[in-house]
Amino acid sequence: MPILIKNNDEFNSVASSGYSNEAELQEILADNPSLLKYESDPNIELIQTELNLPNTGKADILFIDSDGLPIVVEVKLAKNAESRREIVAQIFDYISSITQFTVDELDELTENLLQTAIKTLSDKSKSPEQIWKLCSKNLRAGDVRVVLAIDKAPVELVRIVRFVNDKSVLDVRLVEFQKFSDNKNKAIIVPNFIVIGESKTVVKEKRQKRLPPPEFQLLLDKYTDISENGFGLIGNAWNYRQIRNPKWPASIHYEFLNRNNDFGNEIHLENDRVKPISELLIKLAKTISPDFPKGQTEWDPKWCRNRGRLKITYPKNLEPTEIASEMKKLVELTNDQITNELQKIGVI
Repeated sequence: MPILIKNNDEFNSVASSGYSNEAELQEILADNPSLLKYESDPNIELIQTELNLPNTGKADILFIDSDGLPIVVEVKLAKNAESRREIVAQIFDYISSITQFTVDELDELTENLLQTAIKTLSDKSKSPEQIWKLCSKNLRAGDVRVVLAIDKAPVELVRIVRFVNDKSVLDVRLVEFQKFSDNKNKAIIVPNFIVIGESKTVVKEKRQKRLPPPEFQLLLDKYTDISENGFGLIGNAWNYRQIRNPKWPASIHYEFLNRNNDFGNEIHLENDRVKPISELLIKLAKTISPDFPKGQTEWDPKWCRNRGRLKITYPKNLEPTEIASEMKKLVELTNDQITNELQKIGVI
Protein backbone atom coordinates (compact mmCIF):
# COMPACT_ATOMS: atom_id res chain seq x y z
CA MET A 1 0.00 0.00 0.00
CA PRO A 2 1.53 3.38 -1.01
CA ILE A 3 1.53 6.51 1.12
CA LEU A 4 1.01 10.10 -0.01
CA ILE A 5 3.29 13.00 0.86
CA LYS A 6 2.04 16.54 0.35
CA ASN A 7 4.61 18.96 -1.07
CA ASN A 8 3.06 22.44 -1.25
CA ASP A 9 -0.18 21.79 -3.19
CA GLU A 10 1.01 18.59 -4.77
CA PHE A 11 0.68 15.03 -3.51
CA ASN A 12 3.44 12.57 -4.27
CA SER A 13 2.91 8.83 -4.02
CA VAL A 14 5.59 6.77 -2.31
CA ALA A 15 5.35 3.03 -2.90
CA SER A 16 6.08 0.26 -0.44
CA SER A 17 9.42 -1.40 -1.14
CA GLY A 18 11.48 -4.14 0.40
CA TYR A 19 14.94 -4.21 1.94
CA SER A 20 17.73 -5.61 -0.16
CA ASN A 21 18.93 -7.68 2.80
CA GLU A 22 18.89 -7.82 6.60
CA ALA A 23 22.09 -5.79 6.76
CA GLU A 24 20.25 -2.81 5.25
CA LEU A 25 17.59 -2.79 7.98
CA GLN A 26 20.25 -3.43 10.63
CA GLU A 27 22.23 -0.39 9.47
CA ILE A 28 19.13 1.82 9.45
CA LEU A 29 18.25 0.88 13.05
CA ALA A 30 21.82 1.23 14.29
CA ASP A 31 22.01 4.74 12.82
CA ASN A 32 18.54 5.73 14.02
CA PRO A 33 17.86 4.35 17.54
CA SER A 34 14.78 6.59 17.89
CA LEU A 35 12.94 4.21 15.53
CA LEU A 36 12.87 1.72 18.43
CA LYS A 37 11.30 4.13 20.93
CA TYR A 38 7.64 3.64 21.74
CA GLU A 39 5.72 6.66 23.07
CA SER A 40 7.21 7.49 26.49
CA ASP A 41 10.21 5.15 26.24
CA PRO A 42 13.46 6.73 27.50
CA ASN A 43 16.22 7.71 25.09
CA ILE A 44 18.18 4.89 23.43
CA GLU A 45 21.82 4.81 22.39
CA LEU A 46 23.74 2.35 20.22
CA ILE A 47 26.44 0.28 21.92
CA GLN A 48 27.58 -2.10 19.18
CA THR A 49 26.50 -4.06 16.12
CA GLU A 50 27.43 -7.69 15.49
CA LEU A 51 28.27 -8.36 19.14
CA ASN A 52 29.83 -11.77 19.74
CA LEU A 53 28.16 -13.43 22.73
CA PRO A 54 30.00 -16.46 24.15
CA ASN A 55 28.25 -19.76 23.36
CA THR A 56 25.39 -17.89 21.71
CA GLY A 57 26.55 -16.29 18.46
CA LYS A 58 26.25 -12.75 17.22
CA ALA A 59 23.59 -10.33 18.43
CA ASP A 60 22.70 -8.04 15.52
CA ILE A 61 22.55 -4.83 17.57
CA LEU A 62 22.99 -3.94 21.25
CA PHE A 63 21.51 -0.69 22.60
CA ILE A 64 21.04 0.76 26.07
CA ASP A 65 18.43 3.24 27.26
CA SER A 66 18.77 6.00 29.84
CA ASP A 67 17.20 3.74 32.48
CA GLY A 68 20.18 1.42 32.08
CA LEU A 69 18.17 -1.26 30.29
CA PRO A 70 20.19 -3.31 27.75
CA ILE A 71 18.26 -3.82 24.50
CA VAL A 72 19.18 -6.60 22.07
CA VAL A 73 17.78 -6.25 18.54
CA GLU A 74 17.50 -9.23 16.21
CA VAL A 75 16.82 -8.30 12.58
CA LYS A 76 14.78 -10.65 10.37
CA LEU A 77 13.30 -10.41 6.88
CA ALA A 78 10.17 -12.40 6.06
CA LYS A 79 11.72 -13.61 2.79
CA ASN A 80 14.54 -15.28 4.71
CA ALA A 81 12.56 -18.22 6.01
CA GLU A 82 13.53 -19.28 9.52
CA SER A 83 11.57 -21.53 11.84
CA ARG A 84 9.59 -19.86 14.60
CA ARG A 85 11.27 -22.20 17.08
CA GLU A 86 14.70 -20.97 16.04
CA ILE A 87 13.66 -17.35 16.49
CA VAL A 88 12.18 -17.97 19.94
CA ALA A 89 15.27 -19.99 20.92
CA GLN A 90 17.41 -16.99 19.97
CA ILE A 91 15.36 -14.80 22.32
CA PHE A 92 16.13 -17.07 25.26
CA ASP A 93 19.75 -17.41 24.15
CA TYR A 94 20.33 -13.65 24.08
CA ILE A 95 18.67 -12.98 27.43
CA SER A 96 20.42 -15.84 29.23
CA SER A 97 23.79 -14.87 27.75
CA ILE A 98 23.63 -11.10 28.38
CA THR A 99 22.41 -11.48 31.95
CA GLN A 100 25.38 -13.69 32.86
CA PHE A 101 27.61 -10.61 32.58
CA THR A 102 28.22 -7.96 35.18
CA VAL A 103 28.16 -4.41 33.87
CA ASP A 104 31.97 -4.32 33.92
CA GLU A 105 32.25 -7.57 32.00
CA LEU A 106 29.75 -6.34 29.40
CA ASP A 107 31.73 -3.12 29.05
CA GLU A 108 34.89 -5.17 28.55
CA LEU A 109 33.14 -7.39 25.98
CA THR A 110 32.13 -4.29 24.01
CA GLU A 111 35.62 -2.77 24.37
CA ASN A 112 34.28 0.11 26.50
CA LEU A 113 31.54 1.03 24.01
CA LEU A 114 28.97 0.48 26.77
CA GLN A 115 30.67 3.17 28.84
CA THR A 116 30.74 5.50 25.81
CA ALA A 117 27.00 5.00 25.16
CA ILE A 118 26.18 5.70 28.82
CA LYS A 119 28.13 8.96 28.72
CA THR A 120 26.21 9.98 25.60
CA LEU A 121 22.87 9.26 27.30
CA SER A 122 23.67 11.16 30.49
CA ASP A 123 22.02 14.52 31.04
CA LYS A 124 20.95 16.81 33.88
CA SER A 125 18.49 14.24 35.21
CA LYS A 126 20.91 11.26 35.25
CA SER A 127 24.68 11.17 35.52
CA PRO A 128 26.82 8.49 33.84
CA GLU A 129 27.37 6.92 37.27
CA GLN A 130 23.62 6.65 37.85
CA ILE A 131 22.97 5.01 34.47
CA TRP A 132 25.93 2.68 35.07
CA LYS A 133 24.44 1.56 38.39
CA LEU A 134 21.00 1.11 36.80
CA CYS A 135 22.54 -1.07 34.09
CA SER A 136 24.32 -3.13 36.74
CA LYS A 137 21.06 -3.56 38.63
CA ASN A 138 19.17 -4.58 35.47
CA LEU A 139 21.77 -7.18 34.51
CA ARG A 140 21.82 -8.66 37.99
CA ALA A 141 18.01 -8.83 38.02
CA GLY A 142 17.96 -10.44 34.57
CA ASP A 143 16.17 -7.47 33.00
CA VAL A 144 17.01 -7.24 29.29
CA ARG A 145 14.72 -6.32 26.40
CA VAL A 146 14.82 -8.22 23.13
CA VAL A 147 13.34 -6.58 20.03
CA LEU A 148 12.55 -8.64 16.94
CA ALA A 149 12.81 -6.16 14.06
CA ILE A 150 11.15 -7.46 10.93
CA ASP A 151 9.82 -6.12 7.63
CA LYS A 152 6.63 -8.16 7.76
CA ALA A 153 5.56 -10.21 10.77
CA PRO A 154 3.88 -13.59 10.07
CA VAL A 155 0.72 -14.22 12.07
CA GLU A 156 2.19 -17.27 13.80
CA LEU A 157 5.26 -15.31 14.93
CA VAL A 158 3.01 -12.59 16.37
CA ARG A 159 1.07 -15.22 18.30
CA ILE A 160 4.18 -16.85 19.75
CA VAL A 161 5.94 -13.62 20.72
CA ARG A 162 2.78 -12.26 22.34
CA PHE A 163 2.41 -15.46 24.35
CA VAL A 164 6.07 -15.44 25.47
CA ASN A 165 5.82 -11.77 26.38
CA ASP A 166 2.51 -11.94 28.25
CA LYS A 167 2.98 -15.26 30.03
CA SER A 168 6.53 -14.81 31.27
CA VAL A 169 8.73 -12.18 32.91
CA LEU A 170 10.64 -11.69 29.64
CA ASP A 171 10.52 -8.30 27.92
CA VAL A 172 10.08 -9.05 24.22
CA ARG A 173 8.90 -6.71 21.49
CA LEU A 174 7.95 -7.40 17.90
CA VAL A 175 8.21 -4.40 15.59
CA GLU A 176 7.62 -4.13 11.84
CA PHE A 177 9.64 -1.58 9.92
CA GLN A 178 7.98 -0.82 6.60
CA LYS A 179 10.02 0.86 3.91
CA PHE A 180 8.60 3.27 1.31
CA SER A 181 10.71 4.60 -1.55
CA ASP A 182 10.30 7.00 -4.45
CA ASN A 183 12.07 7.19 -7.79
CA LYS A 184 14.60 9.67 -6.36
CA ASN A 185 16.12 7.09 -3.99
CA LYS A 186 14.49 8.70 -0.99
CA ALA A 187 13.13 6.34 1.65
CA ILE A 188 10.67 6.55 4.54
CA ILE A 189 10.85 3.99 7.37
CA VAL A 190 7.61 3.49 9.31
CA PRO A 191 7.77 1.48 12.56
CA ASN A 192 4.74 -0.53 13.63
CA PHE A 193 4.87 -1.80 17.22
CA ILE A 194 2.95 -5.08 17.12
CA VAL A 195 3.89 -6.62 20.49
CA ILE A 196 5.02 -4.13 23.11
CA GLY A 197 4.20 -5.83 26.41
CA GLU A 198 1.50 -3.53 27.76
CA SER A 199 1.10 -5.60 30.94
CA LYS A 200 4.81 -6.12 31.51
CA THR A 201 5.05 -3.55 34.31
CA VAL A 202 2.36 -5.34 36.31
CA VAL A 203 4.01 -8.71 35.77
CA LYS A 204 7.39 -7.43 36.90
CA GLU A 205 5.95 -6.02 40.11
CA LYS A 206 4.48 -9.42 40.99
CA ARG A 207 7.30 -11.68 39.86
CA GLN A 208 9.31 -13.69 42.32
CA LYS A 209 12.97 -13.08 42.94
CA ARG A 210 15.20 -15.08 40.62
CA LEU A 211 16.81 -17.89 42.59
CA PRO A 212 20.48 -18.92 42.36
CA PRO A 213 21.19 -22.05 40.27
CA PRO A 214 21.36 -25.17 42.47
CA GLU A 215 25.14 -25.59 42.09
CA PHE A 216 25.74 -21.99 43.14
CA GLN A 217 23.31 -22.23 46.05
CA LEU A 218 25.16 -25.34 47.23
CA LEU A 219 28.44 -23.40 47.18
CA LEU A 220 26.86 -20.58 49.20
CA ASP A 221 25.45 -23.05 51.71
CA LYS A 222 28.85 -24.71 52.14
CA TYR A 223 30.45 -21.34 52.86
CA THR A 224 27.73 -20.41 55.36
CA ASP A 225 28.49 -23.64 57.24
CA ILE A 226 32.15 -22.64 57.77
CA SER A 227 32.06 -18.83 57.82
CA GLU A 228 33.08 -16.93 60.91
CA ASN A 229 31.24 -14.09 62.66
CA GLY A 230 31.45 -10.84 60.73
CA PHE A 231 32.18 -12.55 57.40
CA GLY A 232 28.81 -13.96 56.45
CA LEU A 233 27.11 -13.61 53.08
CA ILE A 234 25.28 -10.40 52.18
CA GLY A 235 22.47 -9.97 49.67
CA ASN A 236 20.15 -12.29 47.76
CA ALA A 237 21.13 -11.88 44.10
CA TRP A 238 20.92 -14.98 41.95
CA ASN A 239 24.48 -14.82 40.56
CA TYR A 240 26.67 -13.27 43.28
CA ARG A 241 27.09 -12.82 47.03
CA GLN A 242 29.22 -10.29 48.87
CA ILE A 243 31.25 -10.77 52.04
CA ARG A 244 32.17 -7.56 53.86
CA ASN A 245 34.41 -6.71 56.73
CA PRO A 246 32.09 -4.49 58.85
CA LYS A 247 34.94 -1.98 59.28
CA TRP A 248 35.42 -1.52 55.53
CA PRO A 249 33.38 0.71 53.21
CA ALA A 250 30.95 -1.28 51.07
CA SER A 251 32.90 -0.38 47.93
CA ILE A 252 35.61 -2.91 48.85
CA HIS A 253 34.46 -6.44 49.59
CA TYR A 254 34.91 -10.13 48.92
CA GLU A 255 32.48 -11.68 46.46
CA PHE A 256 31.37 -15.08 45.17
CA LEU A 257 30.53 -14.74 41.47
CA ASN A 258 28.65 -17.28 39.37
CA ARG A 259 29.54 -17.03 35.66
CA ASN A 260 28.58 -19.14 32.64
CA ASN A 261 31.46 -21.58 32.87
CA ASP A 262 33.13 -20.99 36.23
CA PHE A 263 32.92 -19.64 39.77
CA GLY A 264 34.94 -16.73 41.10
CA ASN A 265 36.26 -15.94 44.59
CA GLU A 266 37.09 -12.27 44.29
CA ILE A 267 38.04 -9.00 45.98
CA HIS A 268 36.34 -6.00 44.36
CA LEU A 269 37.22 -2.31 44.29
CA GLU A 270 34.16 -0.30 43.26
CA ASN A 271 34.89 3.28 44.24
CA ASP A 272 37.73 5.76 43.68
CA ARG A 273 38.17 6.13 47.46
CA VAL A 274 39.46 2.57 47.69
CA LYS A 275 41.28 2.44 44.35
CA PRO A 276 44.72 2.97 46.03
CA ILE A 277 44.29 -0.52 47.51
CA SER A 278 44.87 -1.84 43.97
CA GLU A 279 48.64 -1.66 44.53
CA LEU A 280 48.35 -4.13 47.41
CA LEU A 281 45.97 -6.42 45.50
CA ILE A 282 48.30 -6.53 42.49
CA LYS A 283 51.09 -7.77 44.78
CA LEU A 284 48.78 -10.22 46.52
CA ALA A 285 47.66 -11.71 43.20
CA LYS A 286 51.26 -12.85 42.72
CA THR A 287 52.21 -13.83 46.26
CA ILE A 288 49.09 -15.81 47.24
CA SER A 289 48.74 -17.72 43.96
CA PRO A 290 50.58 -20.82 45.32
CA ASP A 291 48.06 -20.97 48.17
CA PHE A 292 45.24 -21.59 45.69
CA PRO A 293 46.52 -24.32 43.34
CA LYS A 294 43.04 -25.43 42.26
CA GLY A 295 42.10 -21.98 40.99
CA GLN A 296 43.56 -19.43 38.61
CA THR A 297 44.62 -16.26 40.43
CA GLU A 298 44.93 -13.00 38.52
CA TRP A 299 44.55 -9.23 38.74
CA ASP A 300 41.83 -7.74 36.51
CA PRO A 301 42.65 -4.03 35.97
CA LYS A 302 39.51 -3.24 33.95
CA TRP A 303 36.98 -4.15 36.63
CA CYS A 304 34.52 -1.42 37.65
CA ARG A 305 35.79 1.32 35.36
CA ASN A 306 39.47 0.44 35.84
CA ARG A 307 39.38 0.26 39.64
CA GLY A 308 40.29 -3.40 39.53
CA ARG A 309 39.68 -6.72 41.23
CA LEU A 310 41.65 -9.72 42.41
CA LYS A 311 39.93 -12.86 41.19
CA ILE A 312 40.48 -16.59 41.63
CA THR A 313 38.60 -18.63 39.04
CA TYR A 314 37.44 -22.20 39.64
CA PRO A 315 35.92 -24.80 37.29
CA LYS A 316 32.32 -25.70 38.06
CA ASN A 317 33.15 -29.39 38.43
CA LEU A 318 35.25 -28.69 41.54
CA GLU A 319 33.66 -29.69 44.82
CA PRO A 320 31.66 -26.75 46.31
CA THR A 321 33.18 -27.48 49.73
CA GLU A 322 36.66 -26.85 48.34
CA ILE A 323 35.71 -23.53 46.71
CA ALA A 324 33.98 -22.40 49.92
CA SER A 325 37.10 -23.31 51.95
CA GLU A 326 39.24 -21.38 49.47
CA MET A 327 37.13 -18.26 50.02
CA LYS A 328 37.56 -18.57 53.76
CA LYS A 329 41.31 -18.92 53.23
CA LEU A 330 41.32 -15.85 50.95
CA VAL A 331 39.69 -13.81 53.72
CA GLU A 332 42.15 -15.08 56.32
CA LEU A 333 45.21 -14.33 54.15
CA THR A 334 44.20 -10.84 53.02
CA ASN A 335 41.86 -9.26 55.56
CA ASP A 336 44.49 -7.86 57.94
CA GLN A 337 46.70 -6.52 55.14
CA ILE A 338 43.80 -4.77 53.44
CA THR A 339 42.60 -3.32 56.76
CA ASN A 340 46.05 -1.87 57.43
CA GLU A 341 46.20 -0.27 53.98
CA LEU A 342 42.72 1.21 54.38
CA GLN A 343 43.86 2.78 57.64
CA LYS A 344 46.97 4.20 55.97
CA ILE A 345 44.95 5.97 53.25
CA GLY A 346 42.47 7.28 55.81
CA VAL A 347 39.41 5.39 54.59
CA ILE A 348 38.79 3.72 57.97
